[in-house]
Amino acid sequence: MHTIQLVTKRDQNIKIKLLDNPFIDDFVQQLDFVNRQFNVRSYPHPVPHKTKQWNQHKIDRQVEIIIDAITNLNNMGLNFPIPVTDIVLEQNDTSRQLLNRLHRHFTTAHRSFSRNESICTWEDNTSYTFDKPSDADRFTYNVHEINTAVHAAEIYFNNDRIRNFKPGYEGQIQFESNKPLDVNNDPQDKFLVDIKKEHFQYFSDQLEYDVWLPLIEIQGKDYCRAYFDYDDPTKWDVSTNVQYSGSMAITDRSAIRDPAILEYLKSYGITPGPLQCGMPLGHIVEGKEYLKSLYYQVHNGIECVII
Repeated sequence: MHTIQLVTKRDQNIKIKLLDNPFIDDFVQQLDFVNRQFNVRSYPHPVPHKTKQWNQHKIDRQVEIIIDAITNLNNMGLNFPIPVTDIVLEQNDTSRQLLNRLHRHFTTAHRSFSRNESICTWEDNTSYTFDKPSDADRFTYNVHEINTAVHAAEIYFNNDRIRNFKPGYEGQIQFESNKPLDVNNDPQDKFLVDIKKEHFQYFSDQLEYDVWLPLIEIQGKDYCRAYFDYDDPTKWDVSTNVQYSGSMAITDRSAIRDPAILEYLKSYGITPGPLQCGMPLGHIVEGKEYLKSLYYQVHNGIECVII
């Protein structure tokens, strides 16, 4: 059985005893790789996400970026499904749904393009398709501009689900794919590994674990985020983990068992279970009292050791 030791900048030790199953064997192998190749940092990730006071000027700037990106994509002959005249963001539910739709067009187009499909799609089970663009860099840049602007705008969208939810956080032990330790050797293409089909049996909805795969390493949204965004959890890009890097989340995952989220999932015909909760990694067996220090210390102030 493997043990991980996190060492804070103050030389405080936090020990994590990992579970004993075939997925963990794969996880430790990947953890050993990224630990030797990439920078690691720790920080608290709030649940629900933090929102800011409405700022129409900053919102309008994101609208401009989205319109410019859509115009560029249309000039490539890719027929973005939403007319630029419909890209209006105001403080209402209609705009929240527009952001959801824009984000889904990004994830779906990016997925089909990444799979090297000759006919790509903006939305599953629709006629919103396009031939794979020959200018890959231009396409990638503009769809990511939409994604970035959506995330920059949605932090200004507050709602009753966010306001009424008991706030918490997940501690992130995050390896950074854009910060290799050796700038002359950047193995970014090996940063993420697919979870094997036979390993999905190790997902769990038991809250006894306090170390999990992080939900920030997914393409799309986790189920809690979809709830806060008034999004449709039956869509393909609402999920938990399908890949892993070696990064970890320290949490009890209790948010997904909140009665409001359980009722939300059931209203869409989803029976909440392990696949809505995530993949557990293990337990903290020593040093829980140092977690707050771990999350709020300066950047690069953490060391990860596999024992």
